[in-house]
Amino acid sequence: KVWDTYTGDVLYSYSHGHIVRSADISDDGTRIISGGQEKKLRIFDLNKPENAAMETEGHDSTIKSVIWDGERNVVLSAGDDKEIRIWDLRSFNQINTFKAEHPITSMELSADGKYITSTAGKVVYFLDASTYQVSKSIATAYDVSSVSLHPDNKRFVAGGSSDLCVRIYDFESGKELEFYKGHHGPIHTVSYSPDGEIYATGSEDGTIRLWQTTPGKSYGLWQNKASKDEKENDVDGIQTE
Repeated sequence: KVWDTYTGDVLYSYSHGHIVRSADISDDGTRIISGGQEKKLRIFDLNKPENAAMETEGHDSTIKSVIWDGERNVVLSAGDDKEIRIWDLRSFNQINTFKAEHPITSMELSADGKYITSTAGKVVYFLDASTYQVSKSIATAYDVSSVSLHPDNKRFVAGGSSDLCVRIYDFESGKELEFYKGHHGPIHTVSYSPDGEIYATGSEDGTIRLWQTTPGKSYGLWQNKASKDEKENDVDGIQTE
């Protein structure tokens, strides 16, 4: 489903034959790529919603993540067959691939478009988005389910499916910097905000939690007390756990 972000109305609804696990929108907002348990990729044209979708097959099992990379005119897909596949948007043919040792649970394009971040088993991968070669891989002690690189490329946040914790790492060294508890179920998704000031985590416990990159900083929902006292009708800030 495609939603109007201002009104909350459903603009378009596209049916699939099975569960959809991931979708992404093009940079210009005119096309959508989807993937899921049908093992198919589909592209829908929002300017011509009545037209049939372009589709292609290639994965041997469920597609978990899809990414639209308009700068390189490709889309990427990843899933349980342990592969990231790269598809040319003009022909919808596969032009490259990356093979991991375990099923790929998440995939994201960094804010500057330099890295493809992904997780598989207990390993976090950072691929060069131009060559699709591994620039860095970091092994963890737990099953990591999702990762997001900070916009300044100096740290990243990772969530686990087994220990239920949120961890912050130094990108250069791979050293764990911060460790937080709060969720009561597996963490399936993490993401930094565009300005890097907060990150969100989504869990099987039914909650989305917002965390400050710099705890205690006056920012957004976390206004300091002096600022709140000066404002009328202000609401209490949200506290991290």
